[in-house]
Amino acid sequence: EKEKEKEKEEEGIEEKSEGKDKAEDEAEDEAAVVGNSGFHAYLSEVHAENDIHVRNNYLFDVELSAFLQALLVGTPSLEVTQTCTKFFFDAFMHGLGTQRNVEAWRDALCAAFEGNVEASSWMVKEVAERLQNRKSGSWLIQVACDAPSPPIREAGLSIIAVALKSCIQDQREASKLTVWAEAWKKQTTGILMGNGGGPYPSKLENNLAASEDFTGAAGSATGVILSAVNGLIGMAPQFWKASSELLDFIAKLQTSELLREACLASHMHVRLACLCVRANAPEAVRAAFPGPTMAPQIVERLRGGGIGGVGQHAQHMTFAGGFGGVAENDLIASVLGALTGILGVPGTLPAPLHDKGKGSSHNPPLTAEARAAFRYMFDACRGQSKGMDVAGIMTCMRLCNVPQASVSNYTIKGILSKYPSETLKGGEKALTLEGFLKYHSDTAKVQDARVREDLNVFGYRRDLTKREFVEVITDEHGKVELTVEPAEAAARDFWESGPKVAEVGEMGYAIASSLEFWRVVYGVDAGLSTSCVAAFWSGRDTTDFINEVLKELVNATGMWNVNDTVALCGNIFEALVAIPDERREARIEAICQSDREVRGLGIGLFVVAREFAANPSKWGITDQEAVLSYLGLVRQIRKIEAVMTWMDGRPAAWQWMSRWLNGDAANQGRAGGIEGGAADDDDVAVGGGEAFADSDDDDLGVIIVGGAGVEACNGRYGNSGMFDGVGKWTKEVVIDGRTETMCVYRCKLSNNTRRWFFSVVPKGGKPGTDLDIDYYQSQIGGGEGLFPPADGWRAQVSNGGCGVEPGPVIQKGGIVISDIRGMGLGGDDLGDLGDDSDSDDSTNGMPGLEIGNDEEEEDFEGSNSLLGFDGTSRL
Repeated sequence: EKEKEKEKEEEGIEEKSEGKDKAEDEAEDEAAVVGNSGFHAYLSEVHAENDIHVRNNYLFDVELSAFLQALLVGTPSLEVTQTCTKFFFDAFMHGLGTQRNVEAWRDALCAAFEGNVEASSWMVKEVAERLQNRKSGSWLIQVACDAPSPPIREAGLSIIAVALKSCIQDQREASKLTVWAEAWKKQTTGILMGNGGGPYPSKLENNLAASEDFTGAAGSATGVILSAVNGLIGMAPQFWKASSELLDFIAKLQTSELLREACLASHMHVRLACLCVRANAPEAVRAAFPGPTMAPQIVERLRGGGIGGVGQHAQHMTFAGGFGGVAENDLIASVLGALTGILGVPGTLPAPLHDKGKGSSHNPPLTAEARAAFRYMFDACRGQSKGMDVAGIMTCMRLCNVPQASVSNYTIKGILSKYPSETLKGGEKALTLEGFLKYHSDTAKVQDARVREDLNVFGYRRDLTKREFVEVITDEHGKVELTVEPAEAAARDFWESGPKVAEVGEMGYAIASSLEFWRVVYGVDAGLSTSCVAAFWSGRDTTDFINEVLKELVNATGMWNVNDTVALCGNIFEALVAIPDERREARIEAICQSDREVRGLGIGLFVVAREFAANPSKWGITDQEAVLSYLGLVRQIRKIEAVMTWMDGRPAAWQWMSRWLNGDAANQGRAGGIEGGAADDDDVAVGGGEAFADSDDDDLGVIIVGGAGVEACNGRYGNSGMFDGVGKWTKEVVIDGRTETMCVYRCKLSNNTRRWFFSVVPKGGKPGTDLDIDYYQSQIGGGEGLFPPADGWRAQVSNGGCGVEPGPVIQKGGIVISDIRGMGLGGDDLGDLGDDSDSDDSTNGMPGLEIGNDEEEEDFEGSNSLLGFDGTSRL
């Protein structure tokens, strides 16, 4: 029992000891717990954020910016230039500087690098190192893709461009870049079109990559940057709306011949051309350059899923639509400017039209160079007047290829009322020089490409330098004309600047042979596009290309978009025949007389026009438009003197069409869709000889008008030539004390129907425009042959018309029709043009051009000529 009690005592002692230890442990744990607030928990992070805020405020402080910018005045040291450059790209560029501050930094750094080989070499190596991730933050990618605003992108890329051009003044870097260009030629030599070898690389690869390792003896830092630019072009569809500054950057590089040759060697020109045509590029080109030919649907998908390698701002500004609208046209114009620069076209870098450093940001004045160019236009078109009256405005628009039918009388009155003008003797208003300048200043803000195209007509390149061989003269008839047509001026300008034969490569010719490419670029800027044709095809065999264009033209006959195709083909033909190389005559021969066949029909312009006119039903031709389109194309290309000389030596090939080439009828086929005709009745006959005197405009004699409610419309009208493929008649009338010209004519309306009109036509103008004052209109599209309807006329009272019922009645009087055998269609001088006598349809003639009557129909059995020319007088 005593032992048991002793054990119990010992157990009790142990339990007390354990309880004490546990209590002590709990007390220690409670002592270790210390209360803490949110202030102490986040204090370190708050201090860090405050430090960043303070540093940012300091770096973005306007006084620091002004201080550093002032250090660049004069000739800064290398260290100062380096510090200021790093400040601009690493700090200032990411802030919210005003446009003027950005431009001030751009000008200061560009001046620091201009001609400074040491500083420029550092800058180029710095940009290249950052591209190859040797240093954090790629300046080129940040500027091109991540910059928050266009002024920042433009400024940063301008600085890099100046540095690149100054850097290659160092002979060592120039030699390395030459080796880099040769390496590119080697890399692309073995890549044949359509060989399934995958996409073209954007940089040098494999054993040629040493030319881009600028840490070694042979590597070119400039080459690294150009390869990166190729990569950015491949991504351009993904940040299309933000790519304008990148395209202008490429154009700026082309002022250096060495950089231009390097860009050409790396196929940068093909990548740029792909941006114009995108998914419509030839299949082989799409396979070789999948980036710049990316379809909008794919871009949209990438946009939704994020774009690897493209900055956040670029993703935000992704464009997934098609081409269309002013903004898109301006981008394509920028592509064309860069492309033609690489191909060697002079003056493609656009000089600014506005001086944004002066005046308000919303209304800057024109630059001195732009004012001088527009003043030349003003003086050339105003004639003897002190200001530019309505006739002068119409002359300017005619030279700029603005269809007169699209010019509203209200439009001209609106211009004269909105912009500074003066009143001439007789009460007519005229635009002053300041008004003319203000009008073009306002237009250039929203349609820069359109204004530059007008300047191109008067001989001004995009950089506002002038082609001195382009002048505006007034001929002996008082008509204002250009000494050199725009197409010929562009081709001659390229040829005389070298001459250069650009080595564009197999892929380059593949896309230059694509009509889709030319369809896009000619829809944006005809001047640059013509230069592009000259650059691609000068000194080259164009036979296959010409035949493809001719084939497209034949296949488009009768299609809904035939007018667009005719316009495109006309522009291409005019550009090709304007190239003054040794192959010019062969090109003219191919365009006019190609014997390549489509469905058994030769496709040359002369051949098709003759066949369509002689045997219309054989080819499914039911109206005059097809023939007149071809005649219009011939008329268009013969504006080039070399074509006229070539035609003079081959009169038999085109004698049958001489009347239509020399009169207004051909205008309906003019490329560009000019309604109502644009050529004057006194155009000189092709060849200038007397062999075609039978095309005299007096053949249609006179018409006698009576019974009209407006007495001035009654009387005797004399024939004044052809218009819209039929006759037109005029007489002088006095209305409200003014002597006016009353005209009876037919024209094509905007809905593609035709109507005859009695209208007062402005002096020096053409009928069929909104400037006419209409009196009577016939609902009958055609009369008898070349003549207007005898009756069925109704007073025109809407849309400013002044007609009064009843309508007039017309009789023919004094008609003398010459023997038309000299026109030659179906005559012995052209040989057998074919016979459509197997056709049952003997009345399938061209409306308005069918001459004949029922009594003599048996004399012409088997003849189905659209033009009614079978060698016999039919009236």
